[in-house]
Amino acid sequence: MKIPKEFQLGGLTWVVKDGQTIEAMGFCQLDKGLIRLSEEIKGDVLEQTFCHELVHAIMFSMGLRDHDEKFVDGFGTFLHQYLKVHGK
Repeated sequence: MKIPKEFQLGGLTWVVKDGQTIEAMGFCQLDKGLIRLSEEIKGDVLEQTFCHELVHAIMFSMGLRDHDEKFVDGFGTFLHQYLKVHGK
């Protein structure tokens, strides 16, 4: 699975960057259209973390601000499984 450096979603250009994160493997920042992924993770964990943060970005784009982390994590896990088999 290829993680993009940027993508279009909800009328915004989202940027995906590697870097240090504080107490997390990744985070999604709506006001900046930014997903940051920890530079310390690799492989499937990195991909799954991206999918988790992508679910946050989708929910933000839908106008949802209160995200249930258990839902986001489960949805991101299944999205990752799908993309590993059917993605480009």
